[in-house]
Amino acid sequence: MSSVLAQPNEASASVVSFIEKELEATDLLIKICIVLIILFIVLFISFFITLMVARTTHRHRDHYEKSLKEKYELLLTGIIFNDEDDLETEEFLESKKRVISHFKKHYLHLRKNRAYLREHILLLHKNFAGTAADVLRKLYIELKLDKEAIRELNSPDWGIQANAVKELAQLGITAAAKKIKRRTQHENHTLRIEAQVASIILETKDRFSFLGKDKNVLTEWHQLNLSQVIDKLDAEDIPQFKQWFSSTNDSVVQFCIKMTLQFDQFESTNDLINLLKHPSQLVVGEAAKVLGEFGATDADVALLNVYRDAENWVKIRILNALGKCGTHEIIPFLQQQLLQNDIDIAFEAGKALRLFGNEGIDTLKANLSSPLYGVSNICQHLLDERI
Repeated sequence: MSSVLAQPNEASASVVSFIEKELEATDLLIKICIVLIILFIVLFISFFITLMVARTTHRHRDHYEKSLKEKYELLLTGIIFNDEDDLETEEFLESKKRVISHFKKHYLHLRKNRAYLREHILLLHKNFAGTAADVLRKLYIELKLDKEAIRELNSPDWGIQANAVKELAQLGITAAAKKIKRRTQHENHTLRIEAQVASIILETKDRFSFLGKDKNVLTEWHQLNLSQVIDKLDAEDIPQFKQWFSSTNDSVVQFCIKMTLQFDQFESTNDLINLLKHPSQLVVGEAAKVLGEFGATDADVALLNVYRDAENWVKIRILNALGKCGTHEIIPFLQQQLLQNDIDIAFEAGKALRLFGNEGIDTLKANLSSPLYGVSNICQHLLDERI
């Protein structure tokens, strides 16, 4: 009887034990949830506080910058917007000295304030010319902002260096020329471009020496920047670019060929003809283009000699050049190219024939009924008097 009673007691005890374990487990889960909720609330409050502090700091910085720039505008406009006759008067110079002294004492002791002023001077200098630009440059030097820019050339950050180079070049700080020149072969593309442009502006001799040393590819964008700067130089400062035709850097040779055209250096014609034997098709194509623009009649034989083994796009350049500088003796050759299966070659040959006047036009008329694909259409198009 007792054994029978013991069984229900054991079962009930196990149930109670199971319930107690479940309750303990539930308590633990509730505790974990409470901790997670508290942690989430703390993180949310921290994020909110951080966001508010950041917004307040940003608003304060914007307000400070705006206020400071307004003061700088008063300084700069008060100096540059004066009659030229007043700029050298003793009264103006004394007033200017007091204003500069005031700004040095109250506004230029912080680095960020000087950075704002440099930025403002650069912006105005870029948009002004003549006396106003000269006044801004003198003020920049008087405030010793050039010293700060020169120090930035030693920054480990190449971006800071590049901006400093650009700034010094714009304001014509020749004292920095040697330091900048050492960066014309820098491994960083942006800094190298800025340094080469700055060297052309700031150097008084050997300003193009980097062309003989540069082993890096001069991209189209780089070449455009250089050409724009060179275009502003005085005629006596423009070198004979043929001196770099022997460079092992093909992109330098291409750039120098373009410069011979930009500055009408016709005396380089023979050197350009020699470049038609260059191993680079890019150089050959560029040389052919310039020979055509120069109307170099002595180049027709050399152009014909390289035509056969040239790439298609170079052949088109050569045909274009022959139309401008070739003699009437090459008309049979152009007619032969007109009858080629390549439609681009045929069209360029037809354009070249048209440039030879009546003899070329007669050749186009003679091929109006050609059965070859596209030739008839090309001739009809080129003979249209509206073109």
